[in-house]
Amino acid sequence: MQTVFTAMVREEWRMHASLFGGRMFALFPLMLAGFAAVGTVFASVLVEVIDPHNVAFIAHYSLLLFGVSVGAFGLMGREIMNRRFGQASLIAYSARSLPVSERQVMAAFYLKDVLYYMLLWIFPLLAGMALVAPLLSHGAAVPRLLVSLPLAFLVGLAAVFFLSTVYVHSKTLLAVTLAGGGIAGVLLSRYLDIAPSALLPPFMFFLHSSLFSLALSACVILACSAVSIVFLEVDYPTRERRYATTLPSLAARLPVPHRWLVAKDLLDFTRSEGGLGKIVFGFGLPVAMVWLLFYVLAEFIPMLAFLPVFALFLGIIASSLYNWLTEFDTLAGYAFLPVSVGTVIRGKITSYLLLTVIPLGVLLAAAVVSGQYGLLIPAVCAFFGMSLYALAATVYLMGLHPTVLIYNAKLFALYTAMTAPVAVLLLFLAALHPWLLCTALLLVPFAWYILRHAMRRWNRWQVPRV
Repeated sequence: MQTVFTAMVREEWRMHASLFGGRMFALFPLMLAGFAAVGTVFASVLVEVIDPHNVAFIAHYSLLLFGVSVGAFGLMGREIMNRRFGQASLIAYSARSLPVSERQVMAAFYLKDVLYYMLLWIFPLLAGMALVAPLLSHGAAVPRLLVSLPLAFLVGLAAVFFLSTVYVHSKTLLAVTLAGGGIAGVLLSRYLDIAPSALLPPFMFFLHSSLFSLALSACVILACSAVSIVFLEVDYPTRERRYATTLPSLAARLPVPHRWLVAKDLLDFTRSEGGLGKIVFGFGLPVAMVWLLFYVLAEFIPMLAFLPVFALFLGIIASSLYNWLTEFDTLAGYAFLPVSVGTVIRGKITSYLLLTVIPLGVLLAAAVVSGQYGLLIPAVCAFFGMSLYALAATVYLMGLHPTVLIYNAKLFALYTAMTAPVAVLLLFLAALHPWLLCTALLLVPFAWYILRHAMRRWNRWQVPRV
């Protein structure tokens, strides 16, 4: 398996380096390290007014949720093999033609992705923290964070790998597992007289420097990963899945521009592996991170009303729905159709606008939970203004490949430069008065202007040969 793993690592590098150059790919972790250093300095200021344990809580559970968001290998195993790799002769298909078992291939793929995210995301974040730690008043806690934070990420990744593997075998067993885990957590929390959030083993290690918590974290990661690989189910369909011809009827019922492309997007989105589960992992978990952040900080920053500010960040996260619309589409096929790249992008944008009913539902739920019904109007304005502007920035910079080109350090920096100042300005307005966020609707004409230039830019782009 070591040979397969090494070959997969090289293959991953070559694929990404071929898309935008090895230099841009290599600069991405360096840029993340810089962001982490700035964030650590900001956190050191934050702990002067907020309990340091609350700041550590946010950090650990953010890494946990990040691990959860990338850990659905068991649920998406068939999609990885059948959609992501397509007809390409990649190593992930070696079990079909070489004397290598499916479990060995998936184990190597799992370890390769763990290494990939650790080197590309986690280690740069830790390096940025370690770089500025000696300059901070709370720098003594950083060595523990360097151990506990990557463990939190790995616990989230391994736990969801385990749960998604259980899901593939039996949805009933998954429900029983989740219910049993929840009950056990509540009982253990009452028995130990601690908050349920403190039951996360890496967070327990950070709080108490307990070797038991460290060992427990390692056991959870290894046990979940091992069980998932042993009982992994990656099935290759022996016959094609067939559906009734619904494209014409669905397109006829859609009173929107580019309805044929929109109908195709909606069918691809629902028929691809995972279905609506993709929204949970790709959209729901980042929203949970933002909710978690405001849940902890609300009582310490009273000048920021929860609902409008939550809507602002919800608008940024909602642009990830566009990523999912492009992720499972075979874009090379459009080269044989009488449509331009700009037309395809317009269809994706229309599909995105239809899917915004999902984040709007989340925003309405947030209004119900918070009871801030009177701020729903500025919240909706903030959401639409920021989401359309973030979408325009994504389309202009990355076109039809946002999930891949985001690893280009130059494009990531440009995207941050386009969106971060706008978000900070709107946060400042929200601190002055929540209703000032109604001015976020002024971003809509800017977004329209950027999208017009994006169409011209990407119409000159040629679909690469496959």
